[in-house]
Parts: sequence; structure tokens; C-alpha cells
Amino acid sequence: MAGPSMPDVFSDQFAKAVDDRCREVCKPLANNCRLIGYHLCHNPPWHPRTKSFDQWINDATKPGSAGLKQWVQLMRRIYGTIDRWRSTYGIPVQSWEEIETMDRPLRGYINERRHLADREAFMRRICERWYQVYHDSIRKYDSHHLILGDRNTLHLQPLPAYAIQTMQKYVDVLSVNVMGPPQVVYEVLEDATRHWDGPIHLADTGAGIFHGPIAKAGYMAADLNELEKVYAGMMKMSVENPQIIGFGWCGFYETPHPGGRSGLVDVETGEPLPDRLEVMLHWNDWIQKQGCR
Repeated sequence: MAGPSMPDVFSDQFAKAVDDRCREVCKPLANNCRLIGYHLCHNPPWHPRTKSFDQWINDATKPGSAGLKQWVQLMRRIYGTIDRWRSTYGIPVQSWEEIETMDRPLRGYINERRHLADREAFMRRICERWYQVYHDSIRKYDSHHLILGDRNTLHLQPLPAYAIQTMQKYVDVLSVNVMGPPQVVYEVLEDATRHWDGPIHLADTGAGIFHGPIAKAGYMAADLNELEKVYAGMMKMSVENPQIIGFGWCGFYETPHPGGRSGLVDVETGEPLPDRLEVMLHWNDWIQKQGCR
């Protein structure tokens, strides 16, 4: 999630759009015994340092919007009087109602510390509404399958404690994207697992064998032996840590040209890559022998 036109999650249009999408996707799958569950999206910007954190707040507080009404309600709760609010924002309004008609009422401030605290408090409300709407819509059409939440790339975009605490009310599984061997994964998960007590799905993980530049979110294995160490390590970690319920190997069915990354199929020929298949079949067989299904 990035760029302009982030949704006003408090609007009726957002709730309807999510409901329509869940009816379209989830209802036909409600009794599918081969389905595990549903992801929502990729990397919502919950952390203040993320690029779209401010963009989302600005897009959700346009004049006359449902989001701006929610912002004013929050400001009234925090400051109590319009005079106290002005001491932070310095905007010469005489009533709370005036703020609801303003263009970008969050742009001015006198006290930066309070201003940033207010934005984080509002993003908590966005977070709460985001997960509530998705949870309720999915459960309306499918009561059986897991809600896997968003795919969160934690080594690039950490999750603040408030987001994890909010997820616990609406999401069954914490889904994490992180590339590399287990020691890297454990380090990235460390902060999240201090707040999250439920199951974790490593939604996008692994290693690639690169001949070109390393992708920003990737992990480069020098050769097939190192790739096997990462794959085997992920299997062993899944046995060691019962909180981790599984992982998705990045690019499982694709091997971009040139060079080849982490997939099992040559993108030019469509043929399997037998050396990689051999590695993965061996460790898939190993984990089944550990009693993991």
C-alpha cells in the first residue's frame, strides 16, 4: 500500500467495496477444504517512518469526509476545548465544526511533538477500522477459514506495538515477509513476538541464487549449497518454533531471467530445475518424518 488515493476507511464506500470484494472472493470458497485462508494486502503503512503513513492520514481527512469527522472527534477527546487545540495547531478557527470544512487541517502546527502524537493516535483508529471491516466482511461470507492478515515486510517496515495489538482482535495469523536464513528471520521476528502470542506465517521468505544485482528485499545465496542451507534451516526452524505454522518460499514457481532466483522452473523453457527440486523434495520428506503435516 503506497502512493496517493489511500482509502478513507471510515466511509460507507470503503465498507461497501470490501464487502463486495469478500462476497466475490470468499463466498464461493467458504466450503473449500483445500483453502487455508485469506491475506488482505501488502504492507499497510502502520509505522510513522513509512513513506505512506502521512499520505494515508491526509487522504482520509479531506473536507467533508467521514475520516475528517473521525479526526475531529479524536481531537475533541484529546484537547477538550478548541482553545487548547489551537495551542498545538495555531489555526484560527472558532469551533470544531469549522475544522470539518477545512482543506488539509493537519498541515499546520506549533507543537511538533503533540502533532506527531495526534497523527499516530489517528492512525491507530485507521488500523482498528481497517481490520474490523475486513474481519466482519470475511466472516460474513466465510466462517471456516483463517484470516491471515496483511503481508508485513518487517525487515523493511517494522510493526508498531499498537498495530500488533489491534491485529490480535481481528486476525488469526501474523503474516511476515522476510528473506534469509533462520538467524535473520528470528532477529526480524524478535520485536513482533514480544507482542504477538498467536501463530505466525512466514508468507514470503527464502533465498535466491543471483548473478545480477541483489533485490532490495532479497537474500542472495552464493550457490545451491547455501540455498539448501536456507531451505533446510527454515524446515528445522518450523519444527523448533511451534509459533511458526509454515512458510511460503518466494518465487516458488518462477525463475526470472537472467540468472535465476529462487524458483523451481526455468522461466524461458517452463521446465523444472532438477537440482533445486531435489533439495526441496529431500527436506519436504524430512519434515514429514518429524510428524509435521
